[in-house]
Amino acid sequence: MVKAIERRGDSADTPKYQKIVDELRGDIQAGKFPAGKRLPGEDVLAKRFEVSLTTVRSAVAALVAEGLVETRPRSGSFVRSYRRVLRDANQRLAASQWGSGQAIWDVDAAGRKPDVDNIADPAGAR
Repeated sequence: MVKAIERRGDSADTPKYQKIVDELRGDIQAGKFPAGKRLPGEDVLAKRFEVSLTTVRSAVAALVAEGLVETRPRSGSFVRSYRRVLRDANQRLAASQWGSGQAIWDVDAAGRKPDVDNIADPAGAR
């Protein structure tokens, strides 16, 4: 069996965990793991890429840091289900924004539909 990290023909200087990150990121972007879907377990990924659990954990941590994946205790790693907010610093701080009465965050939210996933009851649960 050909290891997935060798199949891509990456440079030998690239760390193993980064090769796993690149492979999983590609799978997520290609739709193999849609939003909300659970990624394979650490032990399955370790066998697939023929690396240690520590290397797999480093790869998953990098995906979490990128905002592509979230981990849930005793449940596994899941693909995040929201679009990342891309900051447009030039537009946020443009002269046209100053004194217009708009918050600088309005620029980041332009074109995004607000999505509320949890509404807290200020009076508490009854």
